[in-house]
Amino acid sequence: MSDAASGRKLPTRAVALAYVRACDGPVSAWDERWHQAEKELRRSVAEPPYRGLAAFGPGDAGRFFGREAVVELVLKRLATERLVVLTGPSGSGKTSVLQAVRERCEPLVVVDRFEDVLTGGVARAVLDSPRVAVGVRDDFLGALSQYPELAAAPRIALGPLTAEQVRAALGRPAADAGRGLEHALLATLTAEVVRQPGALPFATEALRRTWRAGGLTLAGYDATGGIPAVLAGTAEAVYGRLPAAERAVVRDLFLRLVTFGDHTADTRRRLPHGELDAAAVAERFVRARLITADRTGLELAHDGLIGGWPRLRTWLAEDREALDVQRRLTEATRLWEAAKREPAALYRGVRLTEAADWARRPDARPNARERRFLDAGLRHRETEETARRRTAIRRRRLSAATAVSTVVAAASAVTAVLQHHRGRRSRFSTRK
Repeated sequence: MSDAASGRKLPTRAVALAYVRACDGPVSAWDERWHQAEKELRRSVAEPPYRGLAAFGPGDAGRFFGREAVVELVLKRLATERLVVLTGPSGSGKTSVLQAVRERCEPLVVVDRFEDVLTGGVARAVLDSPRVAVGVRDDFLGALSQYPELAAAPRIALGPLTAEQVRAALGRPAADAGRGLEHALLATLTAEVVRQPGALPFATEALRRTWRAGGLTLAGYDATGGIPAVLAGTAEAVYGRLPAAERAVVRDLFLRLVTFGDHTADTRRRLPHGELDAAAVAERFVRARLITADRTGLELAHDGLIGGWPRLRTWLAEDREALDVQRRLTEATRLWEAAKREPAALYRGVRLTEAADWARRPDARPNARERRFLDAGLRHRETEETARRRTAIRRRRLSAATAVSTVVAAASAVTAVLQHHRGRRSRFSTRK
C-alpha cells in the first residue's frame, strides 16, 4: 500500500477504485485511467531502458548518462582538431562515449577498437578522413607510434566513474522512463560499481532483468541473482563457444586471475601481460567484459565471478595443493628474473622436485617463463650432480691410488727389511 501511495508501484484495480470511492471520486474515469496506466506499465516493463551488456549504438544517446562531461570534451576538441584519440582500459565506456559523440557531431568517422585495424590499409584510409574520433585500449597505446598523426593527436583518457556519475548511469534511465530505483538498490549497485568499475555493464544487465521481473527493488534484484548471476551466465556462454583445445587454457587463465586466500576468501589478482601465454583466448573474455585489460595487465571485472561461476568454483576447489605449487612457482620465476637469472635464485631440492612433478601433470600449464625457470633449475641440478659424481670418482681414484701407494710402500719396506736381514746373515757367515 505504501509503495502504491508513493507512486513506486501500480496498485491493483480493486485497491485503486477503493481509494476513489473513499474520496468520492468519479469511478469510471479513474477506472479508465487505471487501465491506461497498466497498459503503459506493461509496455515499459517489456522495454527496459538499459543496454546491459550490449554496447550503445545509434539512437541510444538519450539513454547514456554519467559520461556527459567526457562527451562534451571530445566535441570541444573535435571543433579545433581533425583527430582525437579516446583511451582507457577495456570496459571503461569508450564505445558508448564515441556513439554519443557520433550523434552530435557530423560529419565524423568513428573508429571504436582501433587496435583491431592498427595495421594495413584500413587504418590508413580511416586516418585520411576529414575528421576522426578513435577509441583505443590502454594496452595498445604503444602501437600508435607507427602512425605519426595518431602519436601527435590529443588524447582523452577515461578514468573510473565517480559515485555521482555511477548513480546517474544507473538511476537516470529508469527515472526518464517514469520509474525509479529503490534507494537501497541504487545505493547497493553504486557501491559495487565504484569499488569495481568493470562491473557497470553487469549492473545494468542485472537492472534489465530486475525491470522485466516487475519491480526495481533490492529484493527484486536479489531474486534475479543480481550481478553474480549475470557474470556466471556470461562466462559460461563464452566458455561454451570455445573449441575443446582452448577450454583447457581457460582454466589456467582464470586460476591465474585469482589470489588464493589462506583461511580467507579468494580474491581477484592482477595478471601481468608477461605471465600470459594465451592472449587470444583471454581476448575473448575481454571482449565479453568479463576481464578488464589495461597497459599493466588483466583483472577479473568483478570478484563475483569467483564465487558466482560454478565452473570456476570447481576449478578452485579441485586441488588446492597443486594450485599453491603453481602460484609459488610463478612468484619464484618473477624473483629469478628480477635477480637477472642469478643461479642462487633457482629452485633446489624438494621445491624443485615438487614443481617439476606438478609441471608433468596433464592438467598443468606452466607458461614459457616458468618453464625456463624450471628447466634452468633442472639443468643446474644436473650440473651439480655431475660435478658431485666427478668429485666422487676423483676421490675414489685418489683413495685407490693412495691405497696402492700404501701397499707398494709397505711391500717396499718389507723387502728392504728382508734384504737388510739377509745382508746381516751373509756378513755373519763370512766372518765365521
